[in-house]
Amino acid sequence: MIYKVHQKIDVRKECRWVFEKNWRKISRYAIRNLMLYLTVLYSIGFVISLINIEIYYNYLSLDIPKILSGQVWRLITWTMYAPDQSIFFGAIMLYLYYNLGSNLEKGLGSFRFNLYMFMGYFFLIVEHLCCMQYTEML
Repeated sequence: MIYKVHQKIDVRKECRWVFEKNWRKISRYAIRNLMLYLTVLYSIGFVISLINIEIYYNYLSLDIPKILSGQVWRLITWTMYAPDQSIFFGAIMLYLYYNLGSNLEKGLGSFRFNLYMFMGYFFLIVEHLCCMQYTEML
């Protein structure tokens, strides 16, 4: 009897090759200097919270029933929430947010950093959906 020897395929190597091949194609769509845009968005939200915090809760927060009724801007504007209304704390947060994020973008590259940030935002929205469904059952 003759046994055929099958060639062992390294799945990690094949997946890495597919990722690298497609990464080169779509990496040109990455948002360069994303942390600058996110920091500006966060600072606008901070100023809004200093003026009137109710504006955030009524028009910008992540409220799923309002999103489903057509207010789709809430999928982006919920990131504008400032956790504290102290100007000193806000300035430190903005500095650290920009500094750490831009260094992370330099280390990972723009495309991977965009993927990291947007997947984080996406999974936070999914988590909010799951928690909303769970709290409605209680």
